[in-house]
Amino acid sequence: MIFNLLIIAVLGYLLGSFPTAFLITKLLKKGNITELGTKNAGATNVAIIAGLKPSIITGAIDFSKGFFLIILIKIIFSDWNLVYLIIGGSFAIVGHLYPLFTKFKGGKGHATFAGVIMGINYVIGIICAIIYLISIFITDQAGLGMTIICITFPIFLIVFGFSVGQSLTIVPAMLLMIWKNRFNIRRIRERDELGWRSFFKNRKKN
Repeated sequence: MIFNLLIIAVLGYLLGSFPTAFLITKLLKKGNITELGTKNAGATNVAIIAGLKPSIITGAIDFSKGFFLIILIKIIFSDWNLVYLIIGGSFAIVGHLYPLFTKFKGGKGHATFAGVIMGINYVIGIICAIIYLISIFITDQAGLGMTIICITFPIFLIVFGFSVGQSLTIVPAMLLMIWKNRFNIRRIRERDELGWRSFFKNRKKN
């Protein structure tokens, strides 16, 4: 089991490290995304640097990194359990946050985490997506919505019948994501964070 988990961790990290935002902005000749905008290599910053369509493509690919990793684990390891999935998913998130291929400068992990959730249990994934969208509608802030999901996801796993011990193995990755989003949360608290509505209004003006 230890050897399997090691393979899963390495596979998850390498797949999570795929630098989607970096490559897309390079292909569009927009420069190095880790040095532009928010300097965050994720879909939101791609929207700022390159526009909505490249951002959607980035988010879809980053989502796929998490989702297809979980599916791949289920196919390769016939004896898989929730720990296998969470270890793989956690390292995919770490890979996205601190990718090997861009000097450990990555994104916030939102799309990759969403893919992991959907791969583990699509019902929980749908519930989390609804909570996330409602949160954005009310607060206009994606970072706050994802923080709520990070807090509630382990609880949902337990409610849906997974063991407490296995469910809690996701907590370190959740804490890391919350830590990576700490500056966004602080700016939200100080009312200095640009919301999605303001972003789209600015895009229309330009």
